[in-house]
Amino acid sequence: SSGINAEYGDTLSFHTDELEWDLTKPLVSISLGLPGILCVGGTTRSHPPLSLLLTHGDIVILSGDSRLAYHAVPKVFNSYDVRTCQHKGSFGSKEEVVSAGGAGWISQFVDGLSSERLEKIDESLAAGDIREKIRKFLPRTRMNISIRQVEKYQ
Repeated sequence: SSGINAEYGDTLSFHTDELEWDLTKPLVSISLGLPGILCVGGTTRSHPPLSLLLTHGDIVILSGDSRLAYHAVPKVFNSYDVRTCQHKGSFGSKEEVVSAGGAGWISQFVDGLSSERLEKIDESLAAGDIREKIRKFLPRTRMNISIRQVEKYQ
């Protein structure tokens, strides 16, 4: 497995994931935090990409024909409340009304962390101080957790 942490303004350029031992195994991607745009094209860069809004909790699976597709996250939004998304693609300019959900999950997540576990992260800080740092960090962050086979099974 692997993880990517992107703050507002960060992007991930078009690429394919071809380093795994078995390219028939799917890639599973879990999005956490800020919404972003995912573009998925074909197996060549000349194929026009499809754009999707990724929100907190979304899961994307690339398998079959899409397993080796070029994909990118060219935009991370600076707010959980994305009301309009304007983009210009191969079909011209387009504005769509979209909903990206809220940031209510942050309080649930932070409040659910045990004080004992938090104090192990940084023994010089009290659990409340660590919770406050997390509350400030998460609203400006998009995280992606990728699950993939990176080692050859014996």
